[in-house]
Amino acid sequence: MDIAGTLSALAAALGVVKDLREIDGQFDKAELRLKIADISGALADARLGVIDAGEVIRAKEQEIARLAALFAYRADRTIRLNGYTYEKAEDSDRPVGLPFCPVCEQKGHLLRLVEPYRPGRPKICPRCATDFGQVTAYSWTLPS
Repeated sequence: MDIAGTLSALAAALGVVKDLREIDGQFDKAELRLKIADISGALADARLGVIDAGEVIRAKEQEIARLAALFAYRADRTIRLNGYTYEKAEDSDRPVGLPFCPVCEQKGHLLRLVEPYRPGRPKICPRCATDFGQVTAYSWTLPS
């Protein structure tokens, strides 16, 4: 149940409660029991809706945390060079290794290109299988 459905179930329950307050001595027990059954059903629906809304909120919070961590990683640990994003070396701002797939990077995934054992040694993405041809892989030796 979505949030709007939860709110409507709560409104229905409150409407039944209002009806119960306005009961006068004219109602018999059967009508009172019917109103109590109505309010119980409406409150049960509202409870399920609140549980569903809580799950949706938790999922969105997890996605926000994942994106924030990815953003922080990109800002602190990557460098752009020749149209590709590379990981930075630990001790400097130099690129290291193969770049990340630019296609998957646009979709929020950081996956390094791989070099399959094929003629010409092209670089491809393991996820989307895009072939990038010859891409420079950087390796730096530490000064001694």
